[in-house]
Amino acid sequence: MARRHKILVVDDDPLVVQATVAFLASALPTCDVSGLTSSSDAMARVRTPDLSVLVCDLAMPQPDGVALLKEAQRCNGGIRSLLVTGYATREALLSVINDGSAWRCLEKPFAPDTLLRAVREAIQAVEATRDTPANGTPQAGRPPLVVRKPARLAPGQVRRLTSFNRSIVLKRSKPPPSSVAIRRWDNRATRRLSPLLEHKRYQDLEMISEGSTASVFKARDVLLNTRVAIKLISQKVTRDPRIMATVLAEARLAMQLSHRHIVRLHNIEEVDGSYFLVMEYIGGPTLRTLLKEHGPLPLDTVRQVLDVCDDALSYAHRRTILHCDIKPENLIITDDGVLKVIDFGIACLAVESARQRDALCGTPYYLSPEEIRGTPLDCRTDIYSLGVVIHELLTGSLPDHAGDTLPKTPFEYIPCASTRVAEPLRAVLDRSFATNPDERWPNVHTFAVQFQAAADEIQPPAEAAP
Repeated sequence: MARRHKILVVDDDPLVVQATVAFLASALPTCDVSGLTSSSDAMARVRTPDLSVLVCDLAMPQPDGVALLKEAQRCNGGIRSLLVTGYATREALLSVINDGSAWRCLEKPFAPDTLLRAVREAIQAVEATRDTPANGTPQAGRPPLVVRKPARLAPGQVRRLTSFNRSIVLKRSKPPPSSVAIRRWDNRATRRLSPLLEHKRYQDLEMISEGSTASVFKARDVLLNTRVAIKLISQKVTRDPRIMATVLAEARLAMQLSHRHIVRLHNIEEVDGSYFLVMEYIGGPTLRTLLKEHGPLPLDTVRQVLDVCDDALSYAHRRTILHCDIKPENLIITDDGVLKVIDFGIACLAVESARQRDALCGTPYYLSPEEIRGTPLDCRTDIYSLGVVIHELLTGSLPDHAGDTLPKTPFEYIPCASTRVAEPLRAVLDRSFATNPDERWPNVHTFAVQFQAAADEIQPPAEAAP
């Protein structure tokens, strides 16, 4: 008989708890969903071993969400905790990241289907085996990936990820329910688009995502007769002259990039004080999507991803342009299997906003120490982020913390490769996300070459036929 999973929702707002419990109970009739508004009551409840999933708001009266997640993890190693937050201090968020008590962070605002998808994946993670090999073998019950050796392509050709089954590449996320779509259209971000629509160049707008620093829409460019993505910068960013000066300067540099594996930034629009970045639209899945659906990726696929990132980032670095926000969400696959890097010139939105508030929006997993400190950057900051991404693609998780105790500040966080990664690869990765930039690989290409050489020790290249 299938296990009946128990889900606990904790928030100090009774209306939020009531609505969330009702929504999850309706969507997951085979689960027992309950809610609490008292932190002390929740602390006692998470100590019981029967909980499968905890959905917890961060901003709670003492004990706060961080304390609840840590106690749940201490008492129940099999639980999966979803931390819900729109704002978090560096110390609090990095603390739950480093000790592994937060299985996933959901940044407000998010659509109900986003929460439902995360809860379903948490239940699957509870049921699945935890011993996933680092070579990317899919977990039981997940569709396998087709693995083939990448073909050697001539310089200048577009590289396609041959390790992905075409049905996976073409897979699309289900559209949100109509009620959710209507709710998301009825917001300030959409109303701020109206001046842009008066120019009638961009039509058939559809919201893709909504975040703390920007909202993204898909549209049709009537002049170019093509689909584009429009990133509307939030007002809290545009009101800060220093941040906007950085955003516009970086965006102008990014517009100079023309590379087969970099999503093109077409234009910067300003209408009535609102700023829009218009870029090439790619409708395929991100590597984050593939990680969620298939777990760790095969080593052969990871090698191809690194090969493409080396090509794209080295091109940008030669032009003194940094990305500063390399993460699985910013690596996207087109319908025909071409991997592209997105958000060049836009990463400074989150980074500069984080520095201004002395806090981090979303997840700081991939930010280098020098990015957090606000010190001068060079290409090694992208090497740090890329190393963290490659580690996650191999293992399905972020690097461990090398210290004996949890860091009290982000400056004390020392990432190190998991022992699930084979030794030759572990040594290469550890150097890529060294805390001191001088101890990292000098450039992306050197990192890629060393990783491929280490991978050959594990996965020797096939001999050419006579």
